This record gives sequence, structure tokens and C-alpha cells, in this order.
Amino acid sequence: MLYRAAQKTFQSPKILRYLAFTLYTLGDYDEAELALEAYITLVEKIRETKTAEFFKKIPSTENENKFSDNESVEHVVKVLITGSEMMAKYLCKSDKTLEYANKTLTWCEIDDSLVDNRSFAQAWRCVGVGYSLTAREVIDPENRPDLHSKAIEAFDKSISLDPDAFETHYLLALEYAITRDISKAIDCVRQAIVLENESVPCWHLLVLLMSSQKDVQGALKACEMCLKETDLENTDLSVDDGEEFLSFKLTQNALHELANGPEAAIQNHEKLFILYAKMFPEFTLVSPNDPPYDSSSSRKQSNAFDDTQTQTTQSPKPATSVRSFPSVLEKKDGDESTDGSISSIGLGNKDTLEVPKTNYASSIASSRNSASSRRSITPTISGIPSAKSVTSFIAPSQPILKMRHRKQRATKSLVDLWLSSASTFRRLGNLEEAQKALESAEETDNSNPDLWCQYLSILLIDNN
Repeated sequence: MLYRAAQKTFQSPKILRYLAFTLYTLGDYDEAELALEAYITLVEKIRETKTAEFFKKIPSTENENKFSDNESVEHVVKVLITGSEMMAKYLCKSDKTLEYANKTLTWCEIDDSLVDNRSFAQAWRCVGVGYSLTAREVIDPENRPDLHSKAIEAFDKSISLDPDAFETHYLLALEYAITRDISKAIDCVRQAIVLENESVPCWHLLVLLMSSQKDVQGALKACEMCLKETDLENTDLSVDDGEEFLSFKLTQNALHELANGPEAAIQNHEKLFILYAKMFPEFTLVSPNDPPYDSSSSRKQSNAFDDTQTQTTQSPKPATSVRSFPSVLEKKDGDESTDGSISSIGLGNKDTLEVPKTNYASSIASSRNSASSRRSITPTISGIPSAKSVTSFIAPSQPILKMRHRKQRATKSLVDLWLSSASTFRRLGNLEEAQKALESAEETDNSNPDLWCQYLSILLIDNN
């Protein structure tokens, strides 16, 4: 409907704004970027040619006012902030993130009375994210300290305008962590937790910072406090919360293994795979509500990451090979479940007890939505219906970028689980089961470099 409206109107910024927000909400980020570019180009042209009419409401009749298409500064600022966050979180374009953020500041400075401090703060936060992402991508290492300093300065300005925004405190803590200023990072993330004690990313960052200082017991206590404050284990999780919680549980289990040994940590791996099945049901062939081991079922090889969700059954594989995630949740007829066997449990993460670094861009919205997603239905943006209500009427004919991103995250999470499984089995001395876990990880994603590092570790042990 909006596409048809855009065709029947002559350069309507309002329709382009609605179109951009709708595409963003649906997750069609490539098309949303094009709509945003068209909108920004149009409003900037209007600003250049009709400045007075653009920013001052002209007296008009009721009908003229009803069909007026003039955009306010507030509308433009909201679009630019959304665009900057989208470029950072979903499209990983640091240059566009910074460009949109700087344009937001320009529009905010047109008239301070037209924009509130919260919007100013969001603009500066986007500037900080843009500089941080640019620092990660810059080739010359000598330029990175300056970019990180600019990011920290931007976050400080954002906090001065809106000190109650826990997201900014979290991002500032993350920036200090990247620059190895752990003490300041801990102070900032603790302030973020004071402002929002149900944010899993904030708790997760605190745990990682404490573990980096070799305070394993303190990090484990922080894990327990997070579970107590958020009560996520007894809550129906949203998509963002679920993915963050799975990553958090991987960290907790890695710390548990470091403190108590692989024998203690191995008991939790079955729960991690069940949690994965709940978080990514569309990529799992076994219902998350089913028991993980069913003597009446047979182990089957299936591709859990097909673009379509058609379930196909193949011939059972030999009992010595376990290559797919569904095979962990199913058991062959006559097989006995035994402790320390890949056939009876599943695990998660890497060779070392460190957890992979969380993607910086993806933390922006997840830290913001972590606490709010359980309190209300998916929010609307500038009057545009939520993703749930929109997608109930529109079914895309092909996987859009949002779906592809979710598939990538599901793949990475599953590989992390398998790699952790392999490393724990290797530390237990069970090289056969470790290799089976690596085979499963290889089938899921053979481009992961940690996979081949673990293969090499097993080969070195065999040679010795």
C-alpha cells in the first residue's frame, strides 16, 4: 500500500517516512536503507529551498492542514536516529552510522527548542557507536586510540544530556573494556545495572570484566545475581532476550568449568542444547518441550539450517558418528544414555574458557530492548504497527535480511555449543566424543576458524 502511495504522490516525505519505518519493522533492512536515503535527500532539499515554510506552521484551512506534507524537525531526527542504529546493528556500516548520527546533530542544532534532550542524547550515542565501529575497522592501528577517545567523549556527552539512559552507560563500559580500562568499565556497567537491573547484556559484561581480572568466584556470584534479578529461567523470553540469555549461560558454564573442572560443567550441557532449541525452534527438528532422550526415536541426520522449514528424514547414521544437532536430542533404539558421552549430552563454547566477544553493533538494540520487551508488546515506531502485527498480514516471498541474520546467529550459537562440547570432552580425555562434536560443528559451519584450531589440538594430543 505504501509503495502504491509513493507512486501516486509527488515526493511525499511523510509516505517515505512511513515506508522506511515499516520496512525497518519488517526487517527488510536493504529496502529500508533505500527508503531512508530517499527521505533524507528529500527533506534536505526542502530545507534548502523552503526553509521558512518548512519550519514554521503556516495558517491554513482545515483541509489544507490535513493534507499538508511538511515534516517537523522531530520527525527527521527520529528517522535519522533509527537509520543510524540500523546501520550499526544490522548492516554493519560504520561510515553510514556516523554519517546519519552527525546529520542528526545538525538537525538537532537547528533549534534547541524543537528537540528534547533525550533525542540529543540519542544522537550523541549514535556518534559514539559510529566512532567505535570505525575504530574496529580502521587499518592503521595508530588511528584507533583517537577514534576510541572520540567515542568515549560522545558517550560522555550523551550521558550528560540523559543520565538515566542505561544503554549509554553500557556502551561506555564496553568502550572502556575495548581500550583495556577495566576499572572504569566496571564502574560504568555497574551504573547501568543500577538504572536497569534486568538487562542481561549489562550483567553479562560485568561477568566478563570480573573474569578478566581472574575473579572467577566473583564472576560466578554476579551470574547468580543476574539470574535472581532477571528471573529469565522462569520467563517466556523474547528473541533478543533469548539470544542474550543463551550467550550468558555459555559464559556461566565456562566459568563453572574453570572453577570446578570439566566433570562439573558437563552436567549443564544438556540444558544448554534444550535452551538453544527453545530460542531457535525454526532451526530445530525436535520440539523444545519433548524430552531430550527418547528411546522410541532413532537418530537421524537432518540439515537444521535449510532455508525452508521442510522436514526430511534420512537413513540413520552409524552410532559412531554424531553430526547434527537433532541427533543430540534423539537416541537410537537400544542405545543406553551414559555420562560423559556425546550421545547423551550436549555442550557449548570454545577451546579456552573464554566466551566469544559479543558483536558490538548487535548490542545496541538488544541492551535497549532487554528490559522493555517483557513489559510490553513489541513497540511501535512513529505510529507504525509493531513487527508482530505487520508480519501477521504480510508474508515475504523470500528470506529478508532479518531472517538471514537470525539464521546466521542460530548457526553461530550452535557451533559455539558444539565447540564447547568438544573442548570439554578433550579436557576430560574423551577424544572420540570430542571429535564427534567437532564433526557436528563442521557440518553446521565449516568456515569457523575455532573449529580447525580444535581439530589441531586433538591431532597434537594424538601425536603425543
